[in-house]
Amino acid sequence: MWHSRRVFVQINPAVPLVWRTHSSAQAGIDPVIVRFDDVDDATARALGELVKGTSTTRLAALLGARRSAELQAHCGPALRETTSPALPRIAVIGKHHQSEHIATVLAGACAGVLRGVSTSAVDVTDFDVAVLVSSFVVSPMDSQPWLAHDIPHIPIVFTESGATIGPLVRPGATACLGCVELSRVDLDEAWSAIAPQVWGRTATATIALATHAASTTLSLLTARAGKTVHLNGSTFARRTTLSSLHPRCGCQSLPGPTE
Repeated sequence: MWHSRRVFVQINPAVPLVWRTHSSAQAGIDPVIVRFDDVDDATARALGELVKGTSTTRLAALLGARRSAELQAHCGPALRETTSPALPRIAVIGKHHQSEHIATVLAGACAGVLRGVSTSAVDVTDFDVAVLVSSFVVSPMDSQPWLAHDIPHIPIVFTESGATIGPLVRPGATACLGCVELSRVDLDEAWSAIAPQVWGRTATATIALATHAASTTLSLLTARAGKTVHLNGSTFARRTTLSSLHPRCGCQSLPGPTE
């Protein structure tokens, strides 16, 4: 089951949210608990998220930290924290030929899956977690927007011998993919020269390997921080490693979503 360290909030399901006009709404009928006036598009979207139940991180991504806090305070007693968040909305990003199959496998365990060939093709604030599917290396252009918006993301990287899944990046709390790359350079200084040469190449993968990779991804959503699983493409044997923050990476000092 999906668990997040983020705080989840929801307008009490027993309290209906109804629209008075195209730009005003109220929570509650008899009595009216709170009114929302001068509602712009972003706030309307945030209210829709609150009806379903969402994380405070996602609200901040939609509205900015200050406006998010103000909206939650304005909701008053209509709002409740929930310890049982909804299943995650997952973005599966990447051009790999098994991306579609991975998305299909993940769909059974989440509230919704959307495929995108790149991060730029989706709105990152629509999702709770991103799965970045690639060959050999992960493009920083696909990983950085999730990091900047404090949205968890996890790579599936296919190689000629199998697949590497993880680590799950929880921005501000765990090692990022930049930390992973810097650690790899520490082990093999030639990696910084090798990586650009395989960027854009495609590693073939069987449906069986992609299925194992997708199921492993689901298990890592609740696993120990920094855990990475290396899958053998023929035997599906597993090897586990742990990633940690790298002293030369600045991921812990990145600013959060702007207001």
